[in-house]
Amino acid sequence: MLAIPSFEKPVDSLVDLEPAVKKQGFTLGTVRDSSFEFIFKFADGGIYQEVWKLFSTDRRISFFASPAGAFSQITTSKFIMVNARLNSMIRMTKLGWERYYMSRDSFYPQGYGIACNTGAPFKPIFDRHMLWLVEAGLVNKWAQDEIAKVRGEAEPVETGNGLEAISLEHTQAVFVIVILGHIFATGVFILEICLAGVCGIKEKEKQINRTEILTTPDQLY
Repeated sequence: MLAIPSFEKPVDSLVDLEPAVKKQGFTLGTVRDSSFEFIFKFADGGIYQEVWKLFSTDRRISFFASPAGAFSQITTSKFIMVNARLNSMIRMTKLGWERYYMSRDSFYPQGYGIACNTGAPFKPIFDRHMLWLVEAGLVNKWAQDEIAKVRGEAEPVETGNGLEAISLEHTQAVFVIVILGHIFATGVFILEICLAGVCGIKEKEKQINRTEILTTPDQLY
């Protein structure tokens, strides 16, 4: 969700939309006939249904043919737009990050897929490979590369304050280090047990030899 930066309480979640619309005078909008309109319009209850009631009954005010029309409304009036995050980031990068405010929270995460015919035998393979691309972080990297192209930069794109939320990508290295640490500790533990067993056997052999020498002195004569 995007709005013009201001000193008013920011809209950071769906819960913040109701007071923003009813008390602060904001207008809520999105792209018409999009997946966002669909989930709000056909919600059976809960927060999605409550959000649908906040859209204007005049579709010309709340629903736009493309994100471009809604973006122009954000900077000229008290307007909040519900839009795809990547699309919003690319447009904000092109038009200027300082002109917009993006909510901290996201909802309704969109997936990635390839359209196939019903019963296509290769669909499971596509599903598996698409999952690998997402889990490997390639989709996120490609998204950042596209934003960098808009800015005309070769360097990775940084967010406004240089801070970024910790994601699964950041924890992968830590997870590998922890696993390697466990493997190393297990190896050392097994080695210690083996060495203790070998040393114990040698110690018993020494004790047996001493006993034989001490208990059979007559063999010396």
